[in-house]
Amino acid sequence: MRAGARSEGLRRGLEILGLFSDVRCEWGITEISREMGLHKSRVHRAVKTLEDVGFLRKDPKSQKYSLGIRAYDLGIVAARHFSLTPEARPLMQEVADETKAAVSIRVRDGDDIVIIDSIESSGVLRVHSPAGARRPWDFGAGGKLFAAFLPASEVKMMIENHGLGRYTERSIAEEDDFLQELDVVREKGYAVSDGEHIPGVLSVAAPILNLRGEMIAAFLASLPSTGLSVQQRSKMTATVVKKTAAISDLLKKEAGVARAG
Repeated sequence: MRAGARSEGLRRGLEILGLFSDVRCEWGITEISREMGLHKSRVHRAVKTLEDVGFLRKDPKSQKYSLGIRAYDLGIVAARHFSLTPEARPLMQEVADETKAAVSIRVRDGDDIVIIDSIESSGVLRVHSPAGARRPWDFGAGGKLFAAFLPASEVKMMIENHGLGRYTERSIAEEDDFLQELDVVREKGYAVSDGEHIPGVLSVAAPILNLRGEMIAAFLASLPSTGLSVQQRSKMTATVVKKTAAISDLLKKEAGVARAG
């Protein structure tokens, strides 16, 4: 399609929606104008249109905008039918083949974590992580990883609203211990759960990142921990981290091409 035949207004509106994230969930007109390098009148028209159709909503006190109910509705649909990229599937299969683990990709949907794609393990002892299944916000390695990427204030709010689950005897159910564990996850760049969500199951989760370095999904591998040597655990962790970085690179490349187009 010729560039002149495209809708600049639509592009501008979508780029404005793209500014909103877990890290920055509210924007004012002046802030958007400065961030995008556009005159405030243009930003105002685009934002008001998005507000009119329900993709943005305005806080009457702060006069700032956040995502509206229509954006939420689309997010729910996307979470249910989401596929990161066709190229991610072979990488998932490689991890499953190399580690004999069940592998999955998970996203946040409100206060839950949703499995959007999975490959079952080929080992004799299997861990099931079916696509479409939901997990609590703090469940296992995936829960710790998502929490580690949230602002501290939101983690506190989630603990206040939902508490910390005691899924097994090894679950981290005390707030101070959980917050310390999140520090460890941030330092390492990945999360490990050893019997904390399902007895006898080891899980490793690493973040799938977008162009801005924001976590958009978690790549997770799980397998029975009985009889696993230290070397096998280390190999599984290294494999998950390496393949997850490769998936992130694919997404960044696709996003870069789309942006250039």
